[in-house]
Amino acid sequence: MKTITIRSAVESLLSAGLGGYQFFKTRPNNLVHDPENGQTDLPACAIYFESGATDDDYLDETTWSASIHVELFQAQDTGVDDLLEADAQTVIDALNQTDLNGLVEYIRSPKFTYNRDPETDVTALDLTFTLQWEE
Repeated sequence: MKTITIRSAVESLLSAGLGGYQFFKTRPNNLVHDPENGQTDLPACAIYFESGATDDDYLDETTWSASIHVELFQAQDTGVDDLLEADAQTVIDALNQTDLNGLVEYIRSPKFTYNRDPETDVTALDLTFTLQWEE
């Protein structure tokens, strides 16, 4: 499967448009945000596959469809929604303009979910795209 190569290509594409973000290959469990002590993992971007399946009945030329998440994390403050929405638009625009140099046949526009964690002072915007590729 090409999932590792596709995930790396998405990260390379987005790293130019999301300056200052730290990138993760999985959804991080414990992001640090302690600006008083100069420690923070934010802003952060996690790019990971969650589910996928073959679209073919035969294994000789397999077509895969999968969901890839691009999850953006920011510290909660008065402007967090505006920041996340602007960065989400950067992600959407970048992925709508590419086939990742031929790695995928298509990338469908995302679904999104906001996740606000009052205990950690972190807000996340999870964009879920559907991809299809030939193996």
